[in-house]
Amino acid sequence: MPGVKGSFTEQNVTFQYGEIDLGTNRGIRINDSAGRHSQEYKLSPNPHNDPWYNKHQTAFYNQAAHSIATLYFGGNSRLFPRYGKTINVNNIEYTLEAR
Repeated sequence: MPGVKGSFTEQNVTFQYGEIDLGTNRGIRINDSAGRHSQEYKLSPNPHNDPWYNKHQTAFYNQAAHSIATLYFGGNSRLFPRYGKTINVNNIEYTLEAR
């Protein structure tokens, strides 16, 4: 059941994130503290394919959100990455896709 949520602060920006239920797949929603930027992603491959995910969902979404925040700070404009970028969670590469 989706419901993992969290927040953290990095470089004076507070990020809030949450799990998104996409039927048999999962995604993540993340926004910044200014409320100016928000983004939703479908994760590919399906996180359910990793047995670790099923018992560590809180850690999974925390790692995913931190990885997305790193990409957020990677450019000059502080924007969430567009689709097609990749993140690494539990040594698995996930592509950030359109929901």
